[in-house]
Amino acid sequence: MKIGSCVSKRGKISKGSLTVCKYKGKSIRIPIIIAEGLEGHKKVFISGGMHGNELNGVETLQRFYHDFDVKKLKGTIVFIPVLNTSGYYNEMREVEYDKSDLNRSFVKGNKVSHKIAKVVMDEVVRKCDFGIDLHDSGTDNVLIPHVRVHAGSDKKVCRDGCTINLGSMFGTELVLERNGLKGMLAIEAYQQYKIPVLTVEIGGAMIIWDKYVDIGVTGIKNLLKYNGMLDGKLILPRKQYVMHQLDIIRKGYRSKFEGIFIPKKELGKYIRKKDMIAEIHDPINERTQKLIARENSILFSMKMLNKIEKNEVALTALKLNDKDFKIINNSKNKDVLLRKNRVKL
Repeated sequence: MKIGSCVSKRGKISKGSLTVCKYKGKSIRIPIIIAEGLEGHKKVFISGGMHGNELNGVETLQRFYHDFDVKKLKGTIVFIPVLNTSGYYNEMREVEYDKSDLNRSFVKGNKVSHKIAKVVMDEVVRKCDFGIDLHDSGTDNVLIPHVRVHAGSDKKVCRDGCTINLGSMFGTELVLERNGLKGMLAIEAYQQYKIPVLTVEIGGAMIIWDKYVDIGVTGIKNLLKYNGMLDGKLILPRKQYVMHQLDIIRKGYRSKFEGIFIPKKELGKYIRKKDMIAEIHDPINERTQKLIARENSILFSMKMLNKIEKNEVALTALKLNDKDFKIINNSKNKDVLLRKNRVKL
């Protein structure tokens, strides 16, 4: 397999780069690593750094890459350690050259971001059988680990080709269904070429969350095992929760004034209606706002800096109604190894 300057060899890990665009006469390259096993024909790409301020996806890829034995691999893995190198160097979400979101650029267009996306699609994605795209929440907030599948009208096969079942095989406790947007890698890879891509979200706030990254590494191994590329049993939580319509069930809690944000609950915890989730103190005007849970929910994301601005979102929670989620119980599945749940409903 050849991608850019990287040529794979059986039983070896090869390194190189792919020229994705030219900008003002200078070639823009992204790193490429290809691990080819001694047998097997399946190919998967694993990408990090689609958004330059999302470090946990990059770190998850790195830890897996340094933790596996290529000689035990059945098939080929194409690693893209950082898709958006200019954003990474500048600690920004967008591509620095045109200030566009690379994950909205996998459609026709004339911007630098569109050109980068087209080369990645043509030279990497189209050559693979499936993909894993690793993200986090960016600069300000942290998210609990989860996978996202993008809903189709029939609610069974999603717009990115990933079924709820495939999403659950990654092994996060939450599998979230949401509406995808045109130009997303996961959407366009399947819509154009029928290649399923699973979107993974882990941590954030420019901080490496070791316990979350470890879940991500296990998840990559799970999907490779599920696809017959690695031997061994999948490691899954005893229960997994499939949450429908993320865009509707995710509710934000905002600050009424500038102040100091003090969380009272941990991420991933079950919150009962009327529980106090956090306080915001205004030391100048001597006032306090208590953030009280409006419904039974899971604490989903949280601002990391304790200084908060007026009307800023301090945290978000996923509301829980019977119609909003279903439970996958893995307790009786003898083909998997079980781990304890961190999220408990």
